[in-house]
Amino acid sequence: MSVLLEYSWEPTVFHRMNPLTKVMLVLLLGILVTMWWDYRFGLPLFVLIFILSRMAKVPKHWYKLLYAVWGAYSLFRIFYIAYGYSWVFKVYPKELMNIVLLRITPPNTPILGEIKFTVGGLLYLGMSLIQAGSFVLLIFIFFYTTSLADLSYALAKYGIPSPILFIILSLYHYVNIIQRRLLDLMNAQRLRGWELSKNPITALRRLAPLLVPLTMTSIDLIDKVTIAVRVRAFGAHRINPPRIIEWPTWEKVMIILLAIGVAVAMWAQFLSGYNIGYM
Repeated sequence: MSVLLEYSWEPTVFHRMNPLTKVMLVLLLGILVTMWWDYRFGLPLFVLIFILSRMAKVPKHWYKLLYAVWGAYSLFRIFYIAYGYSWVFKVYPKELMNIVLLRITPPNTPILGEIKFTVGGLLYLGMSLIQAGSFVLLIFIFFYTTSLADLSYALAKYGIPSPILFIILSLYHYVNIIQRRLLDLMNAQRLRGWELSKNPITALRRLAPLLVPLTMTSIDLIDKVTIAVRVRAFGAHRINPPRIIEWPTWEKVMIILLAIGVAVAMWAQFLSGYNIGYM
């Protein structure tokens, strides 16, 4: 079973794509995710990205991270929407968005002010979660289907400086290695009777046995990963890929069409005067 954000080969169209195609695909779809706050656009885009993640055969256990992100993001955003901001709504009727569903404190409350939950606030929270989920799925697709070696070869072919490639290689290796070390530490602690509680407060207390060894391991791994990349004389000579990484015409056409679509979406939202894409 692969760890999170680790490449693994599968016979899918995404795995066969040129790495640069996937970079631009993720960037362009990410722009749309950032722009669109209207459910009529954001929700179908999320469904599309989810379908793409299934086409890429992203491991199902990776989706647990998606649920964790949603939970953490909800706690973060709940304080923001509690004050019922309505200035973000440009298309949806503000009369509807300002309907109060639950009032925690009355107006003019000292220090806290008026805390309330409105229809607009809940819609804003829902769209925030959809956007966060879309970004997480895009990251899943990219990391699971993109070989680090192929990405390095492709970037080097188009003149990306060696120091930048060095940083990419080091970070990528470090993330995968530290995940495996964390799993080893958790398994070792479980053999001693350690369990992670579902209660958030209790869970934080029980993380203590992991923090010290994980911190020491993290510091040690920074040096080891850096040295491991350097001993290969990285950047001392031209990178020659063992195989030709092709960039098929259909991938170029797809990226061009998607870029045109993103440009049209940006015009419709920011320049057309119709605020297409806003709530």
